Amino acid sequence: MQLTKPLFLALNLDDGYGAYLKERFALESLNLSGGYVAGSMRLGSARLLLESSSLSATPTYTNLNGEERSFVMKLDRKLVGLVFGDSDLEWAVGYGQDSLTRDIEGYKDTYVTTDNLEDNYLNAESTNSGSHYMVQGTYRLFGDSFTGEAGLRYDQGSILIPEDDPRPGLSEKGVPEDQFLDLSGWVLLLTFSYRF
Repeated sequence: MQLTKPLFLALNLDDGYGAYLKERFALESLNLSGGYVAGSMRLGSARLLLESSSLSATPTYTNLNGEERSFVMKLDRKLVGLVFGDSDLEWAVGYGQDSLTRDIEGYKDTYVTTDNLEDNYLNAESTNSGSHYMVQGTYRLFGDSFTGEAGLRYDQGSILIPEDDPRPGLSEKGVPEDQFLDLSGWVLLLTFSYRF
């Protein structure tokens, strides 16, 4: 059994839905953090890895009225992988399913007029699904039964935010459009494991 904290993922804000969030909320960065629980079992010379993680962020921004606001972004991941290597240095590859939940205030209707302005403003929560691949390396720092490990992981994946989403990305002309949120990036790992 492994209990890991922290797990840290810096999102790409250079293109797609990430660029929309950067422009819409004047973000300099968007970093998700959290932890995961994992278990593994021996399969010959390798180990089967099962993992569940939850990462979140609550960025703050200033709205058009000069008020400070925040929104919530949460990423839940389930992953299956294979682990190879000796007792000190291990490598792993895996595939996972993602669920991204966003709770962002704004207007219910893209086409806001003075007649529907007041009734249109609300928080909208939406959930979108996707998948990712990962490769990682970990090095054991101490211990035999109870161990501490440091590692580095690279995730490759994205999630589609469709144009009919409650909080879609907008084109340069302000029209809702399909956009992908890039979830690829490097993740730092610090793992404490109990082997039995």
